[in-house]
Amino acid sequence: MKRQFPLLFLLIFILNSVAYAAFFKWVDDHGVVHFTDNRNKIPKKYRKQAKQLAIMDDSSPSKPPQQAAPAAAQPPASQELTYGGHDQYWWRQQFASQKARVQTLQESLVQKNTKLTELRRKRAIYFRAQDRVAINNLQDLITAEESKLSDALKQLDELDQEATRAGVPADWRQ
Repeated sequence: MKRQFPLLFLLIFILNSVAYAAFFKWVDDHGVVHFTDNRNKIPKKYRKQAKQLAIMDDSSPSKPPQQAAPAAAQPPASQELTYGGHDQYWWRQQFASQKARVQTLQESLVQKNTKLTELRRKRAIYFRAQDRVAINNLQDLITAEESKLSDALKQLDELDQEATRAGVPADWRQ
C-alpha cells in the first residue's frame, strides 16, 4: 500500500494539472485579440493590459461557448460587419480559443508520450509490477487525451466550415 500511494498521488496530480490551464488574453494596437498560455510571450507593451483567463477542460464534447463581447473591444456599430450573425470579434475569439485548446492538448500529449517512453525503458531495466501499472495508467490517460484532441480538432473543423458557409474572411480565422 505504501508503494501505491505515491503512484496514486502522481496520477491525481497529473489529472488535475491537465484539467486546468491558465491563458492570457490581450488586444494589440490593431484591435487583434491574442491568446497565449505563457505570460513571457506577451510583448512588454501589452503585459499590463493582459488578462488571465481560467479555462477548465470539459470532457463532454460541445460547441465552443458563445460569450458576449465587451463593449470596449467591439468596433463602432457603423463599421461592424456580421457574418452568420456574428461580428469580427466573435469569430476571432472562437478561432483563437479553439486553436489554443488544440495546441494545449497537443503539447500535453507530447509530454505524456515522452513520459510513457521513459516508463517503458524503466520497466525494461527493472521489470517491476508497479512500472507496468504506471504504464497502463498513462496509456489510459493518453487514450483519453487523444480522444479530447480529436474532438477539439473536429470542433475546429466544424467552426471553419460554419465560417466558410457564412463567408467569414480568412484573416478573421487566424
